[in-house]
Amino acid sequence: MLNSDDIGFMIIAATYVFLMTPGLAFFYGGLAQRKNVLNTMMMSVAFMGLSSVLWVLCGYSLSFSGDLGGVIGNLKWFAFNGVGAEAGPYSDNIPNMGFALFQMMFAIITPSLITGAVAGRMKFKAIFLFVFLWQFVVYYPMAHMVWGGGFLAQIGSIDFAGGNVVHISSGVSGLVLAILIGKRKGIEKRSVVPHNIPFVVLGASLAGCGSSDGETTQRYSWPLATASPEDTVTQIFAEKFAEEISELSDGRMKIQVYANSTLGGDRDLLETCADGDIPFVVQNTAPQVSFMGDLAVFDLPCVFDSLDECREKIDNPEFYELISNVYTEGGYHLLGMADQGFRVMSTNKPVYSFSDFEGQKIRTMENSYHLAFWKAIGANPTPMSFSEVYIGLQQHTIDAQENPYEVIVSNNLYEQQDYVVETNHLPHLISLIVNDDFFKALPEDEQEIMTEAAKIATEYAREQSDARIADKIATIEESGTKILTLDDQTRAEIREASKSVYKSIEENIDPAIYNAYMDGIE
Repeated sequence: MLNSDDIGFMIIAATYVFLMTPGLAFFYGGLAQRKNVLNTMMMSVAFMGLSSVLWVLCGYSLSFSGDLGGVIGNLKWFAFNGVGAEAGPYSDNIPNMGFALFQMMFAIITPSLITGAVAGRMKFKAIFLFVFLWQFVVYYPMAHMVWGGGFLAQIGSIDFAGGNVVHISSGVSGLVLAILIGKRKGIEKRSVVPHNIPFVVLGASLAGCGSSDGETTQRYSWPLATASPEDTVTQIFAEKFAEEISELSDGRMKIQVYANSTLGGDRDLLETCADGDIPFVVQNTAPQVSFMGDLAVFDLPCVFDSLDECREKIDNPEFYELISNVYTEGGYHLLGMADQGFRVMSTNKPVYSFSDFEGQKIRTMENSYHLAFWKAIGANPTPMSFSEVYIGLQQHTIDAQENPYEVIVSNNLYEQQDYVVETNHLPHLISLIVNDDFFKALPEDEQEIMTEAAKIATEYAREQSDARIADKIATIEESGTKILTLDDQTRAEIREASKSVYKSIEENIDPAIYNAYMDGIE
C-alpha cells in the first residue's frame, strides 16, 4: 500500500541527489584551468540531459524490468510504458514512477563523476559519445545486476550508498579512460592550481548536500604565490601566514605557498589574483603601481629617515584604511604589509656628497617615478631585467644598481661592487593580498582567522627583516665592500632635487592619500 510519508521522503532524497550533479560541475570547473572551465562544466550539464532521455527511453527498463541471464533486463517499460502510480519493484509503499525518477538521479550523476578523470584532456564530442555507449555497456547492466535482481543480487551482494553501481563503476571507468588517453602534456613543467576557489567550495557544498557536521576540514590547499626566491623575507612572510592560518584554524584551513615565480611573475600573479585563480599573493608594492596608481605614494623618495618611522606610518589606522581602499577598488583585500628594509645603492663609484651621483649609470626597475628620481639627482637610470644585473655589473655596462640589502647579498651583487651607499631612498614594502570576492565569500570566523594570521605574520616578517639586514651588512663588510652612510646635508639636497618627483606623484594620486602619507614629515 502506497505511503505518503515514504513517497515524500523519496522525493526529498531524489532532490538531494539531483543537486549533486551541478555541484560536481562547479567543483570540477573550479579545479580546472581557465581555458577548460566551459568544457568541463558543460560535460556534467549535458549528461543531465543525455542520461535523462536515455533513462526514460530504455535505461530504467533495462535496469529494473525482467531478467536476461542475470546481466540485463528487458524493454517491458520502454519509454516509461506502464510506469505509473502503481507500486514499483522496490517497495509496495513507493509508486513505480517515483522509484524510476529517484533512480534516474543516480544514472545522471554517475557518468558526471567520470569527467573529473579527463578534464581538459578530452573533447566534448568524444566524451559525449563515450558516455552514450558507456550507459548501455556498463551502467545499465551494473544497475540490473546489483539493484534490479540480477546475479549479483541473487548471490547476496550488498550495495552501500551506491558503492558498486555508482562509485566503483565510475571510478574504474575513469581510471581506464585516463590510462587510455595518457598523462597530461607538459604537466611536469608547470603547476596547476584551481581556476576558481569559490566554485570549488560551492561545488563541494552542493555535492555534499549538507551532510557536514559544521566542522569541516579543507580537502585541498589554497595557493599563495610569490615571485621571490625561497630565502627571502617575502617567502618568510608567506610561510608564516600559511603556518598561522593552519594553527589558528586547528588545521581546518590550509594554504600551500609557491615561491620563485612558480605560478608566474609579478604581473601574472596580480592578474590571476584579481581573476580569482590564485587567491593569495605576497609581493613588493612597486609592480602594483601599474594596476593601482595610488600606490605610487610609496615611490615618494627619501620620506623617512628610519624604518620605525615608515612602519609607524603604514600602521596608522587612517592611512592604512586609505591604502586598503585602493586595494579593494583593484579587486584585492589587503591583509598586511611588511617590508624588506630600505632600498640602497651599490656602486663602483663612491658617493660622499650629492655631486657624486652625477653620471652614474644605475640599473632601476621599469617604473617612471623611479627613473625620474635618479635623473633628478644627476644619475643615468637604465631599466634592465633583474636577471641581467649581475652580468651588467661584471661587464661594466652599468656602474650601479639599487635594491634592499637582502637582494644584494642573496644574488652576490656585492661581489661586483666596491661600495654600498645607504641612500635609503625608498622602503621596500611587501603586501599580503587576497582576492576580495574570495575573502568576502568566506565565513566571518575564517575572515577573522586570516586577519589575525596576517597580523602575526607581518610582525614576524618585520623582525626577521631587521635581523637579516644586520646579517647581510656583516657579510658585505667581511667581503671588503665598503658601506657608506650619507650625511644629513646630502639627504636634504636629495630631497630638494626630488621636488619634481613629489609634484608629479602628488598630481597623479588621491590627495587624501598623499596628505596622510606626508603628515608629520618635515
